Amino acid sequence: MSKRSSCDGFQQSAVSVPVFTGSFDSVVFWLRGDGAIWCCCCSALHFMHWGEPVYIILMLVSILVSYTGGILVDRFLRQGRSRLARVALIGSSVVSLSLLGFFKYADFVIGTVNSLTGSELGLLKLALPIGISFYTFQTMSYTIDVYRGEAKVQKNLISFGAYVTMFPQLIAGPIVQ
Repeated sequence: MSKRSSCDGFQQSAVSVPVFTGSFDSVVFWLRGDGAIWCCCCSALHFMHWGEPVYIILMLVSILVSYTGGILVDRFLRQGRSRLARVALIGSSVVSLSLLGFFKYADFVIGTVNSLTGSELGLLKLALPIGISFYTFQTMSYTIDVYRGEAKVQKNLISFGAYVTMFPQLIAGPIVQ
C-alpha cells in the first residue's frame, strides 16, 4: 500500500468541489419548496463531511441548541415571561460559547496549567472544526434577534439547519452583511 501525499487531497478537492457545486446548483434549480431546503441542508452537511466527518455532530448540536433556544425564547416572550426568555437566551448562548471555547482554547488552558503548576497534562491537539466561529455566532445572533423581536422564530428545523449550514456562507469568512 502506498501512502497518500498531501497533494492527493488537493487534487481530489480541486475536481470534487466544482463537480459538487454544479450538481448541487442543478438539483436545487429543479426542486421547489421543502425539497430544495432538504437538498440545501443535506448538501451542506455533505460538504462539511469533507473537512472532518465527526464535526458534523458538533454542528448539529449547535443547530439544535439554538433552534430550541429560539423556540423557548419566543414561547416565553409570548407568555409574558421575559425572565424565563432571558434564561433560555443565556442558556443557549452559554452552550454555544462553551463548544466554541473548548475547541479554540482547550490546549491553551492545558498549556497554561502545565506552565503554572509544572504538571505534564497532554494537549488535546484537536483540529478546529470548519466554520465553528462563524456558525456559532450566526446561531447565537438568531436567538438574540428572536429575543429582541428583530426576527421571527423559525419553526422548521430543516429550514433553520439550511440557514446555518449553507456552505458558501461557512467558507466566506466573517464578512457577511
